[in-house]
Amino acid sequence: MNDNWLNRSQFVKQLNNYYLQDHGSFSPDYPTIPSTMGTYPTVDEMTVYSLMSKINTNKATNRGDFPSWVSKNNAHTLAQPLTDIINTMLQS
Repeated sequence: MNDNWLNRSQFVKQLNNYYLQDHGSFSPDYPTIPSTMGTYPTVDEMTVYSLMSKINTNKATNRGDFPSWVSKNNAHTLAQPLTDIINTMLQS
């Protein structure tokens, strides 16, 4: 191997130093997309509960998924946290 070659660690350090020379630090500037609707759509807990309680437990689920009867039988417990998760995703 050539003595002038850098190992992986040295290469990464030099590459980082090269790109940080002009900037000093790096913080990505992600653009914000203005909302044209003004408000985000939301889902209410009763809708989530209603859909979960109608799950067909006679159909197979994918390998690795938890059984459909778990969702249906625990809809009263899972509806609120799932509603929060769904609404958070809709706002992102």
